[in-house]
Amino acid sequence: GLTWDATVEAGALRVAGSAARAGAPDTLSFARAEAGARATTNLDALELSVAGRAAGHVAMEASRDGSDRTATGRVRAAVPLARAFADESEGPRRSPLVHVVEPFAEAAVLHARGDALLGVLPGRGAAVLEGTAPIARAGFVTSLGRWSSRESAELEASVGAALGADAVASGVRPLVRARAAASASLFGLAGDASHVTGEGAVPDAWASVARARVGKADGVRVLADVAVREGVDPILARALSDTPTEAASGFLAREGTTGGATVVIPWTPAVVTSAGADADLGEGELVSARGGVELHDRCGCVTLRMLGSHRLGRRGVDVWLALDFAAGR
Repeated sequence: GLTWDATVEAGALRVAGSAARAGAPDTLSFARAEAGARATTNLDALELSVAGRAAGHVAMEASRDGSDRTATGRVRAAVPLARAFADESEGPRRSPLVHVVEPFAEAAVLHARGDALLGVLPGRGAAVLEGTAPIARAGFVTSLGRWSSRESAELEASVGAALGADAVASGVRPLVRARAAASASLFGLAGDASHVTGEGAVPDAWASVARARVGKADGVRVLADVAVREGVDPILARALSDTPTEAASGFLAREGTTGGATVVIPWTPAVVTSAGADADLGEGELVSARGGVELHDRCGCVTLRMLGSHRLGRRGVDVWLALDFAAGR
């Protein structure tokens, strides 16, 4: 099957503070487009998938302009082996418990480069991300859950190599990655940790991400995340943890520990609001505060987002609109 999605955004920022006093133009305009697709097919017991995503961003003011670009690609081959455990006492309406063991191999690459005026998207990043991170790995995933419910648990372990991705070291560097996740109706928890072996004078490095959900996935909920990066560049850290390059407020961009939390309130199926903040946990410093409103159509194919963010160190509030299109066949 094939699934795809696309997003377009546009907005303007009013420049304030020292930049405005220095005579800089008082308005910065920007636009952005993003699209992704994933195709899967089965060859007997072998499942093959190819996924890609690309984003482009331009920023303009009176006499200057610039652009940023990011792209990811992934090829994966897996052999899912499933076994169902039916319990007749639970009745036919409750689906059986299913255990899946899935050996896999995959290759992925993440690329980011930009020269836009802000270096990053308004209201989102806090550092310029630039570089290319190819990785290859193989391992297995084991999961236990019910197809008809949100109750599941999953473990993943893999070994592989970072292929010249680090900005400091080059060549092939061995890596180990482990991931665990569990979800139920009222909570969800996932953790991901990767270790990259050092080379010569370059020490070992690692990156880890933890995410949590309290509340129903489609109801009132609190979402929290924490990321730790030590000795590995932000591009490779994102490739190892499957994190987007444009995560909010420097997520995985700084060395050390960063994190944030968001409260999401769906007032109706068509109207959803959110509010959150991000912080540098190592320094004990608040990085940003943000809020937004989402408007959904009945089929879930189109979403209009109205977002605002305030970043410390810059006066004013960034406000922008995003229109998302999603479809599958």
